[in-house]
Amino acid sequence: MIAKPSSTAAAQKITSVKKEFLIFISIPASIILLVILILVVPSLLAHPGYDFLYSNCSTYECSKSFLVGSDGRIKAIDASSSSYDNQARPDIYYHDTQKNSSRRIEFTEANSYK
Repeated sequence: MIAKPSSTAAAQKITSVKKEFLIFISIPASIILLVILILVVPSLLAHPGYDFLYSNCSTYECSKSFLVGSDGRIKAIDASSSSYDNQARPDIYYHDTQKNSSRRIEFTEANSYK
């Protein structure tokens, strides 16, 4: 005659499977939650007090770089150190902290800000 497993052994096996499933689900969920926190928390805590200018290059390497002089004027300097011919000029943006928005501006308008 074949002995049937006791009900306590079956209950322990079900409990063990539930624990394994819980661990299997909780690890990826924890990683997703951590990534969301890393991405969201800095934007909630960052509140710059002043409007600012920044530049962004749409390609790997830009032909110009910008430097703010001691007089507060922006100077475009040659940043090219390679022979890559298709270098883009970086765009300059003005970020308004009140509206939390950025807009593209021209070099002459960038020099009007201090």
